[in-house]
Amino acid sequence: MAAVGMIGNLAEWVEYLWRLNQGLMRRSYFKSPKYSDITIRFGACEVQAHKLVLAQSSDFFRASFDSGFKEASAATVDLKDDDPNAMFGLLAHIYSLHFNGRNGYVKHKDRAKVSCDENGAEYVKYQVTLYITASKYLVPTLCTRVAEDFGQMLDCIVVDGGHSGYIVQIVKHIYVTHADAAVDLRGPMVTLFGNFASVWITDDWCRQLLFDVPELGVDLIATLAGVAIAVAEPRTQMVGRTAASARSKCKRG
Repeated sequence: MAAVGMIGNLAEWVEYLWRLNQGLMRRSYFKSPKYSDITIRFGACEVQAHKLVLAQSSDFFRASFDSGFKEASAATVDLKDDDPNAMFGLLAHIYSLHFNGRNGYVKHKDRAKVSCDENGAEYVKYQVTLYITASKYLVPTLCTRVAEDFGQMLDCIVVDGGHSGYIVQIVKHIYVTHADAAVDLRGPMVTLFGNFASVWITDDWCRQLLFDVPELGVDLIATLAGVAIAVAEPRTQMVGRTAASARSKCKRG
């Protein structure tokens, strides 16, 4: 039995090391002309890419390349109507990188650590748009990653009670700007409001927000009544979390 356990552990390590090596290899080829057989063009940006890598992560690209349409043999694919930063972030994810939505990358372990300030709020909104873009281009690993991290990112925004302006921005980005496309990310936001309801409910900004975004109030009532609302799966379970426990998670090194 001990031998079986050792074999199992060894197999897990072999798979881990294989995935790590694959990730490192992919990173080295991101935006590289070496072996590139396609260029992805969006907004003012062009990214030299590799059909095999894209097809492995995206059902959209795989279907496009396997079809009889012009995309299958085209050297350049023009993608329109997408947020350029989110599209770049999606491609970076496919190559095992975490784009910060602005001008650089973050380490894998720091991808959900968000500062409680304007930059942090913009990063969370970027993640919402990234999730929507990943859903459109059928990249399930990215959808799952954002959904799993979203609760912790929201926790970071409200460390020590947070700043109402940041919460308002994110709520409206989910419920108004992307009313239909971001419905799967409402669950963590509702749970966050449930955790801080006793603190926020007496504040004018919270009452105004519930007036401006009645769907949030409906979701809160449904949650209190024990009715499940649409959420992304799997998601971080946030029930019982406090600002104090979130503080250690969100502190950047």
